[in-house]
Amino acid sequence: MSRNTEYIIPSTALPYLGALEPSHLDDRYLCYILYNWIETGLKTVPKSIKINFGENYFAESAILRVANTNYFLVANGKKGGSFRLYAKDKVYYDSGLEIAALSSGILDASNQVKFKSGRMESLGVMKKIKEPLMTTVTMILFKSWQFFFGRFSFTQKMVKNILRPHMISYSGGSGLNFSRIIEYYTQVVVVTDTIYGSVRKGDIILGVKASYSAVPSSKYAIACEISSEMLLPNMEEKISSNSYTIKRVFNI
Repeated sequence: MSRNTEYIIPSTALPYLGALEPSHLDDRYLCYILYNWIETGLKTVPKSIKINFGENYFAESAILRVANTNYFLVANGKKGGSFRLYAKDKVYYDSGLEIAALSSGILDASNQVKFKSGRMESLGVMKKIKEPLMTTVTMILFKSWQFFFGRFSFTQKMVKNILRPHMISYSGGSGLNFSRIIEYYTQVVVVTDTIYGSVRKGDIILGVKASYSAVPSSKYAIACEISSEMLLPNMEEKISSNSYTIKRVFNI
């Protein structure tokens, strides 16, 4: 819920994750999380899993969790209201609105988040997506530096302090404001997005799982997830001279 990272821990107790096999992962991830499979094999499978129903809002992080017999919802107000919604065997992902090279789903502590039971609102500024790629020359120089100097702890800290602001952290805005309101009831979840500015309908992308952070555990693509049935909402749109509103209604 911060950098779109994912840590997959397979378990036979969870059918959704239990379908994960080593063959679904790229080699770089296989060794990275191999200990998860080893530890899982040593665990006793629980006979049942207890779910704590209810509504939880964590004010400092602006993370919302809602669980009932019909659905499970988790959202982050500091990330423009990015959310995931699970309903039985269906799922809906939303990593924020995307317009051209801008996104509303980038972690920003300055987002204004309002919460009351049954409703969360996030207001902020769209930010430019950063996904820097190394050229061949830059990669050779960087790998050479790491080979000779990367083994020393003080150089490791220095490089991290230099790279983090450029590769992971975000700052500034685009001048394009947005708001997202998430309203939730027993069997219905309503998400209303408003973009303030001149925007064309074809430029907006929503309802996608996206990650642009330079971290290794952020871009999994596994068969059991791809094959999961998507939860489709009813959509309403409203266009005015200086705003564009999209309303999604999930009837569960």
